[in-house]
Amino acid sequence: MAVKNSGFTLIEVLVASAILFSSIAVVSLIFKSSYLASQKAELRVGQAGLVPALLKLVQAEIRRKTDDNNDKISGQGVIWGQNYQWNASLIAFRAAPDKFDIDIGKMQSYPKKFKLWQVQLRLGSEKGARDFQYHELSWLHP
Repeated sequence: MAVKNSGFTLIEVLVASAILFSSIAVVSLIFKSSYLASQKAELRVGQAGLVPALLKLVQAEIRRKTDDNNDKISGQGVIWGQNYQWNASLIAFRAAPDKFDIDIGKMQSYPKKFKLWQVQLRLGSEKGARDFQYHELSWLHP
């Protein structure tokens, strides 16, 4: 009489276990990478929402400090839980273009009044930071 075995062999169990564990590993890597991407996207969207308000703050501060004889201006602060720091360097200080005055028949020139600034802005928190760079125009007040 032959004895019939009604179970799995050791090889079948090992192969099934290897397939199961590799599937779990792949799914956990996919989950982790999608979670990290989601966190990064959330941070970027939050920072992008702050940029317009922050640009207005920096613009007002530069225009307020334009009358001083500064080649460099900087500032820092916190806006909606995000730290920011900015530096502005003067790259041009010019007058309005000369124009021909037809009443007197001569070119009329203007005094230097307009300043062009190169602004570097860093916005960030403990989760990550972003750098922005742009130009800002200001003028001397009469």
